[in-house]
Amino acid sequence: MSDKIKIKNYGPLEIGTTELDGGSMIVPKFTFFIGDQGIGKSTIAKLISTLSWTEKAMVRKTIDPKSLSFETLAGLLLNQNLPKDYFTNATVIEYSGKAYTISISDKTVKVTAKAGQGGRLFGSVTAKEIAAVMKTQFGIDIDKRKITVDDIKAFGTY
Repeated sequence: MSDKIKIKNYGPLEIGTTELDGGSMIVPKFTFFIGDQGIGKSTIAKLISTLSWTEKAMVRKTIDPKSLSFETLAGLLLNQNLPKDYFTNATVIEYSGKAYTISISDKTVKVTAKAGQGGRLFGSVTAKEIAAVMKTQFGIDIDKRKITVDDIKAFGTY
């Protein structure tokens, strides 16, 4: 299955990327953008590249999905020469990859894990991720070594 991206009100992209498929554009393995100068072709390509790399880093556990903030993502995009002021309160970006969906709206980032056959997660939820959620959502600082749980690899209650 190909990745998808939805972009609205980001930099030169004032309207949505497409009206097909709920406003999402399917991103096949090889994608070509053709059009006039200054309409946002490079912006779309850089967003796809950065968000695809971010998803892969989350799968490899080099980026913690629970700690991915707007500031972190804006910094990654700035490295691609996409200014932070491209974001407005009306900006909506949703990247749906194989393992995660990364949604940006109201200058807030939300990461959602995906599951395959039988509710099995792509990757797993670790004690480190549980500790990060406890800190960000509840303000409770817990050492991950104090959490005794096997890696969670399927949806359910644990």
